[in-house]
Amino acid sequence: MKLCNIWGEGALFAFSGLDGESLYSDDFPGILLDKQIGFKLYSNVRRYLVLNNINFDEVKFNVVTSDYINFTYNNNIYNIVYAKTHLIIGNSTCNIDLSQSSDFKEKIKDNYSIIDDGKDITILKVNNNSFSYAFAHNFEDAKSLVDEPLNIDEIIKNKLSYYEKNDHNKYPDLETLYYKCLSVMKTQIYSPEDVFQTKWSTPDRIPHKKMWLWDSCFHSIGFLNIDPNLSQDLLLAIFYKQHSDGFIPHMMGVNLESTITQPPVIAYAAWKIYQKTRSIDFLRKIYDHNKIFLNWVDNNRRINKDVHLYTWNLTNILTCKCDESGMDNSPRFDTNDPLYAIDFSTFMANECLLMSKIAHELYDEEESYYINKYNLIKNDMNKYLYDDIDGIYYDYNVKKSCFHKVLSVVSFLPLMAFIPDTKQVESLINHLNNDKEFNTPLPIPTISLSDKLFGTDMWRGPVWINFNYMIIEGIYFNGYKDLAKDIKLKTIYSMNKWYNKTGVISEFYDSMDETMPCMLNRKGTPVFPYNTDKKLQTIRDYGWSTTLLFDWLNNK
Repeated sequence: MKLCNIWGEGALFAFSGLDGESLYSDDFPGILLDKQIGFKLYSNVRRYLVLNNINFDEVKFNVVTSDYINFTYNNNIYNIVYAKTHLIIGNSTCNIDLSQSSDFKEKIKDNYSIIDDGKDITILKVNNNSFSYAFAHNFEDAKSLVDEPLNIDEIIKNKLSYYEKNDHNKYPDLETLYYKCLSVMKTQIYSPEDVFQTKWSTPDRIPHKKMWLWDSCFHSIGFLNIDPNLSQDLLLAIFYKQHSDGFIPHMMGVNLESTITQPPVIAYAAWKIYQKTRSIDFLRKIYDHNKIFLNWVDNNRRINKDVHLYTWNLTNILTCKCDESGMDNSPRFDTNDPLYAIDFSTFMANECLLMSKIAHELYDEEESYYINKYNLIKNDMNKYLYDDIDGIYYDYNVKKSCFHKVLSVVSFLPLMAFIPDTKQVESLINHLNNDKEFNTPLPIPTISLSDKLFGTDMWRGPVWINFNYMIIEGIYFNGYKDLAKDIKLKTIYSMNKWYNKTGVISEFYDSMDETMPCMLNRKGTPVFPYNTDKKLQTIRDYGWSTTLLFDWLNNK
């Protein structure tokens, strides 16, 4: 077993809800520092734990996972392990520093180094060439965590067992990447809390922390390869915040939620889960909840009741015109005019198609209703959104009654829902293979290479793994299996290349496959060192990039 062993600035280090209690409201995750054996830990303030007097370039890393690190330096073997909810333990023969990003009071008491800012207490204890580090809201809790006898060898053994039992990799040359996915996926899991009665997932513990609607759908697909029951829980968790009228917030946390929704891909994930679990009970829960959600979308996101197409909620925020679509700063939304949206309409068509299949499994009389609704959406997409001259789908500007001609990745989503006919499919494939449009070294760019706005900023050129995942399926289902495989392999091996260079799995990637993901713009230029408190930049160890890559690696 060749575990992931690359130290990467910004890589997550956290206690997982898979191993014990890990609460959203009392979280203490960390990220790895750059060229230092140490962590930046997140609570009410930022704390740093650093092993000093180590020449980083002379360190040999044997294991670098999200909760266990093993390395060799000067012929000594070091272990660092996230042992409990707020406790990191390990061994060291060097000095260890505990510091804070703001003013603090430091005390020395009974061989403890204590930081007490009045809100949180952080304690470092060094004894007999070993160190332990604990976080708690009061001294006694922290002290008891530190003093409690722990068998580090047994803890490490338990951490490693997670990787041993989940070794289903279909790509032998990508073994460390596979284990990196498993490692990141551990960080996504929170314990039940408040209204969330099951384990639930977050795209990343830092900086997002909360639960997102369509992210959870993509997470459930990846976790299906680890634990089908957990996969079901992650998808069902989004319904804990569902309103009685069917609305589901796009972002949710304990005691908070947003006022917009997000792309409907619930049945898309549920059908994949059902195909593996054959759980009728799960399917019934999904069906009942998703039915009222889709009704809400139909009642609130169709601006013309005679047209079966859907329009995203828009804002006036320059860098986030359409948070609801998930494509925050896409040039599709540089206009403030309402659009019949390709992606929204495709997702709704696909949900109706899959809801008809679910209804069939449940012997529900609404099977025909969903088939009919799918056909209505399909017909209107081809009527309003397909340009016969250019041979591609465009958004439609409702105000101006014309195509909104921004060539973007969403033009290919109709493939996943069987919207185009044979001739239209052929035309879409030609656009995908066009070197001046979408056939970049790493396909599929979020906007065409020919667009004057093409670049490296988020949804203005880079590659996003969730769109590649869905479109690759659509290409495959429409008979272009070699092309689907080619794009899939290019994506996998590019992600592996950049993991080996950076030690992390990134939020999005350069479609030219030249620029390191951490150097890409994200609504502006990145800052160094990596600091999401100063600038929300390309996120590292990102949720759906990891889970969908993991699904690919499990299903060659």
